[in-house]
Amino acid sequence: MRLEHLTLVLAIALTGCPGKIVEDAGTGGGAGGGLSTGGGTATGGGSGGGSGSDAGYARSAKGNLRFKGNERLTFDYAVALGIPFDQLCNELGQYPCTFTVHTVALGGVDPYGKGLFETPPVTGATTAIVVERVALASCVKRVTMDLATPAAAIVFKSIPVSGSKLTNPQGPEVRLALTELAQRGWLRDPTEAELQQLIQLNTDIEATNVADPATTWMKAACFAVLSSAEAVFY
Repeated sequence: MRLEHLTLVLAIALTGCPGKIVEDAGTGGGAGGGLSTGGGTATGGGSGGGSGSDAGYARSAKGNLRFKGNERLTFDYAVALGIPFDQLCNELGQYPCTFTVHTVALGGVDPYGKGLFETPPVTGATTAIVVERVALASCVKRVTMDLATPAAAIVFKSIPVSGSKLTNPQGPEVRLALTELAQRGWLRDPTEAELQQLIQLNTDIEATNVADPATTWMKAACFAVLSSAEAVFY
């Protein structure tokens, strides 16, 4: 799945989405589909999804999706990637994106700066962009750390690379890394279809002739998982 598709769908899902409870909004894609945000096109989606199998996952009794907001999203990303919460995304290397710069855009309050004492009832037009910024910054940091210190790698461990490309995209190292990524981001094992979508992403990236397709793919796969409906909503 191409990154521009993920960006468009995430923007549609987040813009104007109530920050607390969305009645009947999640019957399509919350419990199962990891790679499509919103309405049920992902394999293993909820009760309103398309023709994909539910992979044996229990369906939600209420089917409500709630945007995680700045605090829950920050700590979930931090735990998933093993990065201190105040280092996930920093403006100018100093100011935390989710607690200082984009607090209100992510559904938080700012009583002293903007005089906002209550969380907004709906998300804003920039919320999707901010979520993507935080997800991408977090993934870039995790991939950079894993490649810099392979012995201490958390997600992308010992993946064979030949000439800046994955030696074997279907190899056990790649599948293990993607499984680990899904377990951390979604708190469950990925389905085979989800694994193949993430592996296909490598083929799509190589076709663009980017300078370092293997590293770019690692960042993109991480981004795809962390920016999915299953990671952004609960």
